[in-house]
Amino acid sequence: MAPMVSFLLYLAIAIFPFGQLLRLQFAGLTFPAFDMVIGLLATFNFFYGLKHKKIYFSHPFSIFLIFTLLSLLFNTVFGLPISFRAFFYYFRLLALLSLFIIPPPVSSTHFSFFKLALLSTVFFGLAQYLIWPDFTSFQTLGWDPHLNRIVGTFLDPTFTGLIFLFFFIFLFLELPKNFILLALTYAGLSLTYSRATLLSLFAVSVFVAFHKKTPNIALFCALLLILTVFALPRPAGEGSKLERSSTIRAKIINYQEGLNIFFQSPIIGHGYNRLSSVRIISNPSSHANSGFDGSILTLLCTTGIAGTFVFVKGIRKTFNSSSLTVQA
Repeated sequence: MAPMVSFLLYLAIAIFPFGQLLRLQFAGLTFPAFDMVIGLLATFNFFYGLKHKKIYFSHPFSIFLIFTLLSLLFNTVFGLPISFRAFFYYFRLLALLSLFIIPPPVSSTHFSFFKLALLSTVFFGLAQYLIWPDFTSFQTLGWDPHLNRIVGTFLDPTFTGLIFLFFFIFLFLELPKNFILLALTYAGLSLTYSRATLLSLFAVSVFVAFHKKTPNIALFCALLLILTVFALPRPAGEGSKLERSSTIRAKIINYQEGLNIFFQSPIIGHGYNRLSSVRIISNPSSHANSGFDGSILTLLCTTGIAGTFVFVKGIRKTFNSSSLTVQA
């Protein structure tokens, strides 16, 4: 069992940098190949954990998964139409969280391979920015029309920016003298023009500075971010303006819609990945129909206060048992 888990872990890491580019067709739906591999990995890892008695049903994520399934079934039975898409998304959630509940056996070679995969996402992103900066035509496929920004293989600047940030944190805390990789990763992070990512970087710098009792880390990061704001190129396109206000207004409207839907079923929510069934959809092909701009708001709308509370307990448990790098 362990060799198969190890192989699937390597395969998942190898596929990860390709993001949305590798997609498979099944039952009339398309899935990223990464999701399919994660599903297989979670299945074999479950039996591995069963054999070695490493399954923790009392883990908050275990309780969250049970609650989420009950909420989904309840909303499907009482009112909302049957959605196979919602159940497929639930299985993906089950697969991903199971890897936190039953950590797979990870070797130093897996870890090195994962670093290489993260580095690949950075190079893919920089190459995309230099060779193919115009993604406005992707609006016809349900993606946001980004122009002159790094969107990477995940076709979204914020998701890509956060992946770059994860790698930057790792480099800074684990390999601080690798200045070339740090500079390349920060350049990619900045060229996503994702304000959420830049703010997250500053929050991380304050967190690390506090734990290391080195305030200069936060001060240097603040100075670097200020210089970045002035140094970033300003090509054509609203997305490359950090001071853009149209997206702020759009987020306010998005949050208002989310809060209205949350108050319709505040305790147990509307069921995981069922938001497209309860929202007023203007663009049915959009990839943003199943969530709101805030992750916590999406959780509240789909699993209610009860589900969100248990999920946050799971995050807290993982946080408290992790290294500074993972915490950051």
